[in-house]
Amino acid sequence: MTTAAIFCSSSEKVDPAFLEEARKIGRALGEAGIGLVFGGTNFGMMREVASGARDSGGKVTGYVPELFRGSGRIYPNLDRTVFCRDLSDRKAGMIGEADVLVALPGGIGTLDEAFSAMAGHVLGYHRKKIIFYDFRGFWTPLISFLKEVDRQGFVKQQGRESWLVADSPEGLVRLIATETASK
Repeated sequence: MTTAAIFCSSSEKVDPAFLEEARKIGRALGEAGIGLVFGGTNFGMMREVASGARDSGGKVTGYVPELFRGSGRIYPNLDRTVFCRDLSDRKAGMIGEADVLVALPGGIGTLDEAFSAMAGHVLGYHRKKIIFYDFRGFWTPLISFLKEVDRQGFVKQQGRESWLVADSPEGLVRLIATETASK
């Protein structure tokens, strides 16, 4: 089974449209038979992408920092729970387990995960690309910045090849299929 690691916000303060889009993505993954690997919490977009995947019969694995054990913050319907020492351990486990990596809208943690994945690709630790899900143009300024950094000569060829963009659940599923078929 193909698996996608989803990096995204756990914030409850985001526009509800982002929460609904996360649920749509989870459903699209489940319907396509793509397993979900995510941060394992029961908040924000994390909860919604997991719920969407579960609603459509998808398999859901949560990588949960040990700090959250017994806190009530863990998504309750996981097929598998992997407890991690800390956020770095969680990120490494998710990147290691998944076939493809996806960054939905998110904040500092999501940026950290996306850039770590890209750096790992550039250095040859893995060959997995990060797909930025550009809902409502959320990632457009970052994508413009990455292109500018490249234009100024700061990005190696591997860096140019480390990321892709999708802007619909169907487009995301197609990119995941293309990326996993090429490996």
